[in-house]
Amino acid sequence: MKNRTRKQYVSLNILTGSVSHVISMVLQLVSRTIFLNTLGIEYLGINSMFYNILMLLSLADLGFGSAIVYSMYKPLAENDTDTIVALMTYYKNIYRRLAILVACIGIGMLPFLPYVVNLNEEIPHLQIYYLLYVANIVISYLMAYKYTIITADQKGYLISGYSLIASILQTIAQTVILVVFKNYMLYLLVFVIRTFLVNWFQSNKAKKVYPYINGTKELDSATKKSIFNNVKSMFLYKLGGLLLNNTDNFIISMMVGTVYVGLYSNYLTIIAAIYKFTDIIFDSITFSVGNLNVSEDSERKFEIFNVLNFVIFWIITFCSVCFLVLFNDFISLWIGNEYLFGMPTVIIIVVNFFMPGILTTTSIYRDTTGMFKETRFVLLIAAVINLVLSVILGRNYGLFGILLATAIARMLTNMWYEPFILFKTYFKKSPILYFKRQAIYCMIAVGCGFITYFLSRMLNSISVFSLILKLILCMIVPNVIIVALFFRTKEFEYIYHHIIRKILDKIMNKKRA
Repeated sequence: MKNRTRKQYVSLNILTGSVSHVISMVLQLVSRTIFLNTLGIEYLGINSMFYNILMLLSLADLGFGSAIVYSMYKPLAENDTDTIVALMTYYKNIYRRLAILVACIGIGMLPFLPYVVNLNEEIPHLQIYYLLYVANIVISYLMAYKYTIITADQKGYLISGYSLIASILQTIAQTVILVVFKNYMLYLLVFVIRTFLVNWFQSNKAKKVYPYINGTKELDSATKKSIFNNVKSMFLYKLGGLLLNNTDNFIISMMVGTVYVGLYSNYLTIIAAIYKFTDIIFDSITFSVGNLNVSEDSERKFEIFNVLNFVIFWIITFCSVCFLVLFNDFISLWIGNEYLFGMPTVIIIVVNFFMPGILTTTSIYRDTTGMFKETRFVLLIAAVINLVLSVILGRNYGLFGILLATAIARMLTNMWYEPFILFKTYFKKSPILYFKRQAIYCMIAVGCGFITYFLSRMLNSISVFSLILKLILCMIVPNVIIVALFFRTKEFEYIYHHIIRKILDKIMNKKRA
């Protein structure tokens, strides 16, 4: 296979992933609209609840996936196939055991379903629906280890097509099932079959691209010990992250009602679609940074950190402004006014998107530098704070209070602690440099949001035409403000010379041709 540079791999991964996801996002919105019209908000609520249980079951991974990927960066850069094969063999054995563990835990959680599902009308076959979700994650554990090497080697573009084709077929099949049969069980069966087929095709692609992974080798004890040390730290971090990010729906269901989980999930579906799109960019960058961290000097690493931090601030700010201005208009046109939240709730939803989003650069460097031990407790502490505050604020302010608790918990913990540790232990620089810059970024983001929202209020009507005009406003205002404020900075100059200028040159060359 032709060797490519880090930039070429990042570009390929972003291009193929973006095309695939745009199509998948449209299909998902179509599928969700049909789901609501045929099965109703109650089924949407339990669908969202089961998804959160699925996320909690993924805790059984214990951080092995991230630890193995981190361990692959160096042998992939050095073409050390023996170590890669040993890592893959070890990964396979671990994940087979995890599949059994997840199945046992999943089945063991069955008696607790009535305590987290809070509906006015009972839904039949609830346990069977739940078990299909459990089966879905067990299947992914049995096969996921094989294609991990593709993403670790910055070649995610090789398997993007499988997900796209599967999404198209899944949407068509589920749409037919909903319209013709209105059967939730068949709907979930398609979901499980899709997971199996995608994993199977991606695994086979990995075997073709890296035929040597079909072999087996024993991993040396020193590497096993290193992986386990990382896993122990990552387990605590992952536990905290899962509790922080996935307990809100359980609390909303028990304190406010499962129907509100369904309403909230409409907003989260849009956020998840955009997050998935940005993750295509960020994941491509992550594997490139992992490669950079084993091959470049410290000043170069810090320079790239600042550039990435600026790029991510720009992307997250733009997305946040769009959410703030367009959320309710889009949902109103999509499924109706009865599914809307008030602006205070919308604002806190956007804040909960913005906060972890702007921390992405730190997260990328944490995962690619092996900074697992130092941050292992931070999200666990955040989760405890979130749980306590959610109960207190939820009683007084309902859904808004529960979501506000998440924002406060983040602000008190990982929003400052993780960058502090990264700068102190890895860059050997004062964290004040980071916090000053982030404070400026946050103020500019708030300003962009306020100005754009104020201007959008001039368009009072809710229509497709008005939505398009507001989208154009969102595309112009925050981007013009950011360019005007930062066009003389080193970070913007780097982006201009390495990305914007090259794109413009290619366009001009094509026109001349």
